[in-house]
Amino acid sequence: MFRLLLQVSHTSIRKISPTRAIQKGIYRFLNNKKVDEAILINELCVRSCSLAAGRHILCIQDTTEMNYFAHRNRIKENTGFGRLDGA
Repeated sequence: MFRLLLQVSHTSIRKISPTRAIQKGIYRFLNNKKVDEAILINELCVRSCSLAAGRHILCIQDTTEMNYFAHRNRIKENTGFGRLDGA
């Protein structure tokens, strides 16, 4: 999965998966109760730090906002999606 993310400029699992079987495998991996989001994030940080060590890194920020208001009844609590003003 990590290699696929590096090879293409998409972050959608559907778009990075060359086949339906790989797509299903990624979803199964991410939905496995033994897979911990915090551990994945930590590993990404460790790898990124080692790859960036001793280099000049350009971090570009944009102010894009996603509006999920039309999906408000489908979004579950504590998913990280919601209003930006905290209401």
